[in-house]
Amino acid sequence: MNTGLVVGKLPSGSCNDLHCPYHGGMKVRGREFTGIVIKTGANKTVTLEFPRLFYLPKYERYEKRRSRVKVHVPGCFEIKVGDKNHKKVKNSTL
Repeated sequence: MNTGLVVGKLPSGSCNDLHCPYHGGMKVRGREFTGIVIKTGANKTVTLEFPRLFYLPKYERYEKRRSRVKVHVPGCFEIKVGDKNHKKVKNSTL
């Protein structure tokens, strides 16, 4: 099954989540980035944060900024705060 993810090994657990790219029917597409998990409080949802550079034309320099994205996590993944994750943005499935 082609999910759109390049992964070394599949998750070992199983789940009944329809939004799981491995056990459900969701395709994953869009922009890719690597982020750090900063929150896991919501049910099946984590918050990822990733740094980016923003150009300031007045000073002709870049400044560091952070972006945060809420991501759906199926039950077959074991994610905790501090993990680094590779993510595709369009369909919010980790």
